[in-house]
Amino acid sequence: MPSISQLYKRLRSVIETSLEWARSSSPISLEGEVLVASSPSSYPAARILYVGVAHSGAPARLSRPSEAALTLLPYREFRFTLIAYTLDPKDTRIIHLVEAASSLGAEAIYIVAPPMHPTYEERLVELGASRIVVTGETPLTTMCVASLVWTPKLLGMREERYRGEVLSLASSIDWILERFSAEIESTLGRANSGGSSLKVYTSPLGEPGGEYLYLAGAASPPLPLEAIAYEGRSVEPIAFMTSAEEPSYRDVLRTASVRGVRPIVFNVNTDPITAGFYTTMIASIISNRIL
Repeated sequence: MPSISQLYKRLRSVIETSLEWARSSSPISLEGEVLVASSPSSYPAARILYVGVAHSGAPARLSRPSEAALTLLPYREFRFTLIAYTLDPKDTRIIHLVEAASSLGAEAIYIVAPPMHPTYEERLVELGASRIVVTGETPLTTMCVASLVWTPKLLGMREERYRGEVLSLASSIDWILERFSAEIESTLGRANSGGSSLKVYTSPLGEPGGEYLYLAGAASPPLPLEAIAYEGRSVEPIAFMTSAEEPSYRDVLRTASVRGVRPIVFNVNTDPITAGFYTTMIASIISNRIL
C-alpha cells in the first residue's frame, strides 16, 4: 500500500494527466435539457457534472440509466442531451438507455467510459452515440476531472474564477492536506482502530466524496446527512458537506452532538461545483486508493 507522500505525488500526476486528457478530448455540446445518467460505479463523476450543469442555469436531471430509460424519457416532448457514465464493460442498462434516447430524438448522446466489450461498442455506434473513451488506470478520477472541464459556462464573474480553479486543480492537493490535516489524521485513526468500514454521511454537494470512499472499499454506503441526528452515542462517523450548505445542517449536527455523536466533518469552503471533486480527493487520501 502506498504511503501518503507517494499517494500525494501520484494524485498530482493523475489530476494533471486527467486535465490534459479532458481538455484535448472531443468537445461536447450540452443542448436543451441535460440528462446525466450513471451506473453506481461512476456516480461521483456524474454528480459533479450534474451540479455544474445546474449551476450554469441549464435544466438538468440526474438519474440511474434504467430509471432514465423507463421513466424520464418516454411520453415527453423536449429537447435533451444525454451524457452517461459507466465503468462496466458490459453495462446492459446503458445500452437500453441509449436505445431509448436514440428513438426519442436526443440532440446528442455521449457515453463516457473505458473501452467496453466489442459487441457493446458496436451497438453504441449503430445507435449514433458519441463515445468518449476514458484511458488510464484511474478512470473514475479522470471522469471527475473531466466533469469539471465539461461544465457549461457559468454566469457573471463566477465563470472566470471557476475556470481558474479548475486549471489549478493539481495544486489543490497541497490545500487539501493543509486545510484538512487534522480531520484526515483523525479519520485514519478511527479507520485503523475500528476494524470495520467507516460510516459516512453526506450533504447533496458532498455526495461524490461519500460515494468515492464507498467504491474504494473504505466505508459503508453513504447516508444522507440528516440521518446523523438519529445515530446512537457510540457511532463516530465522518461527514462530507460544503460551507454553502452549512446553514441548512446546523440543526442536524447540533442534534447529533447533543446525542453524543462525534462526527469528523469535512466542510469544504470552495465553489460548490469544485467542492464535490475535493471531497473525492479527500476520500482518495483516506482510503489510500486512486480509482
